[in-house]
Amino acid sequence: ETGCMRWSFRASAEVRTAVVADPATQRLYFGDVLARVYALDAMTGKLVWKSKVDDHSNATITGSPTIGGGQLFVPVSSLEVTAAADPNYACCTFRGSVVALDAKSGSLNWRHYSVTAPGVQQGKTKAGTNIIGPSGAPIWNSPTFDAATNRVYFGSGENYSSPADGNSDAVFAVNAKTGKRIWVSQLTKGDAWNVGCMIGNDNCPKENGPDLDVAASVLVVPLGGGKKMIVAGQKSADVFGLDPDTGKPVWKTTLGHGGTQGGVHFGMAAQGRLVYVPINDMEDTNDGRVYNAKLRGAGLHAIDGATGRVFWKSLADNVCGKKANCDPGISSAVTALTGFVFAGHLDGRFRAYDSRTGKPIWTVDTTLPVKTISGSTARGGGMSGPGAAVANGHVVVNSGYGLYNHMPGNLLMIFTPGGK
Repeated sequence: ETGCMRWSFRASAEVRTAVVADPATQRLYFGDVLARVYALDAMTGKLVWKSKVDDHSNATITGSPTIGGGQLFVPVSSLEVTAAADPNYACCTFRGSVVALDAKSGSLNWRHYSVTAPGVQQGKTKAGTNIIGPSGAPIWNSPTFDAATNRVYFGSGENYSSPADGNSDAVFAVNAKTGKRIWVSQLTKGDAWNVGCMIGNDNCPKENGPDLDVAASVLVVPLGGGKKMIVAGQKSADVFGLDPDTGKPVWKTTLGHGGTQGGVHFGMAAQGRLVYVPINDMEDTNDGRVYNAKLRGAGLHAIDGATGRVFWKSLADNVCGKKANCDPGISSAVTALTGFVFAGHLDGRFRAYDSRTGKPIWTVDTTLPVKTISGSTARGGGMSGPGAAVANGHVVVNSGYGLYNHMPGNLLMIFTPGGK
């Protein structure tokens, strides 16, 4: 109601995940960039437990943990993809995973690796550096827990080194109790990439991309009559409907150009069988492809979870002009509730869309300078990462995302549903 601080907690490293609240236990859960998971008392901010979930030197947590069935499901990704920019770095040894922790104690119940076996030496680069693989297939997204089937669903990114295997750019279904794999469905084959490819060094795998992670959380969409569809979005700007029993694709819908920073980034949303898909289509793809303006899909799309049919498209107008590091697309996760879809754009606009038509109801430019309650004047920037939280008549959102050539900023903003 006021923005006044009740308590603060200093983590050991930067926190990029959303904070997950469990009303039943009054605890908060989140992860940091050094692959540590925290549980705090929500009323006091005191640490309940802290757990390191991966010992790899480049392991990190950027996807939010998921609470369900007394467990905390934590996605583990890695910045080793950038370490490979050094041609003397032996790439690569990290492999993505999801870990299940006991929510009460933080102890490990199980771990499921995306790449099933540790990498082995595959050869040497021209510079004489070891090539180790398969590797990578990080889990950037928040796992999805389906209590009805006691399953956890999640998507993986690209391999970091050759050879590209069958676990990259894929969707996984695992048993939530045991962590045993039920099925894996690969959406793009032969994808191995690291930052060495951007600068042309010897660590670039022979596959050289296309770097099309399943970066956003997988959705379990009810279709009625007890039937469900697993819906997954990819950085290719493709959205897939998968059979929950087998993982086999039922339908595929292409909504944009896609690319390294394109397509579906941080999160879709669903209400009933309607799926809202944010698309970020940057003209500067940085991946060597020629941008196809005819496929531009930057904006918000509504599709049928049963068939993939497009109900409406609300393409974002480009208001960037000559503003540096500005893009009109939607990279951040979107939030849906009855009548509204909230979306933060990379150009700094925060919008409420009509969920029936896709028309913007109200828009706020978060890049404009504002007087904060702390007394300083500040401004937001590009909006990316976790989406808006909605509770008790308030819409809570952050603005400012300076990574990867986007607009920095530093605002936490609280709105009414009417945009004030």
